[in-house]
Amino acid sequence: MDKKGFTLIEVIVVVAVIVALAGIAFGVYPKIKASQMKNIIDVNKQQILAGIERYRTITGTVPQNQTEFEALLLNTKYFEKVPENPYWNDNKTHPEKGWTWDSQTQGVTSILH
Repeated sequence: MDKKGFTLIEVIVVVAVIVALAGIAFGVYPKIKASQMKNIIDVNKQQILAGIERYRTITGTVPQNQTEFEALLLNTKYFEKVPENPYWNDNKTHPEKGWTWDSQTQGVTSILH
């Protein structure tokens, strides 16, 4: 008999390899995505801090509360556009609300992170 084709064992082995590779890929993807989000947050926090430093240079002060901070983020004199928080689901209408400001430590934190 000279039949051409794959045996059942060959098909099972190939499917098992594909399933194993898919399992690895799906296990690694969330870690890669989380790392990308963290990098975006870090870069955007640095942009915000640079804008606050420009503000401090010009005015001699920093925002004293969250309201002043949000107004500063929307000020095109210091920011061309508000750096987005990838965890914040309202970046289209209120991107400034995706960040919090602590005037004591002068630190910026992303909301929902």
